[in-house]
Amino acid sequence: FVEVQLEMAVGHPVIIGFKASQPTIFWDVHRHNGDRIDTFETGSGDETEFAFIAPDSDSFFPLWLNTGDAPIDMTIKIRLNDADRIVDWF
Repeated sequence: FVEVQLEMAVGHPVIIGFKASQPTIFWDVHRHNGDRIDTFETGSGDETEFAFIAPDSDSFFPLWLNTGDAPIDMTIKIRLNDADRIVDWF
């Protein structure tokens, strides 16, 4: 899996896209809220691009998971507002 921690201000958009060599990718955008995970967007496939708007100021986590058995190649694109930032990759 790949997970990216984005620090975003309320109302700011991020454009998230990816393209994978196999259609075995599950993806979501979520946040860690104590012991709870709040999920905002979810999907699957080999390619997508979408906009996510932060509902409040917090850290949000796009995640990609290969659900297949074979290794894949994947390109990820993230376009943030100048005031927001990528904090970490996991």
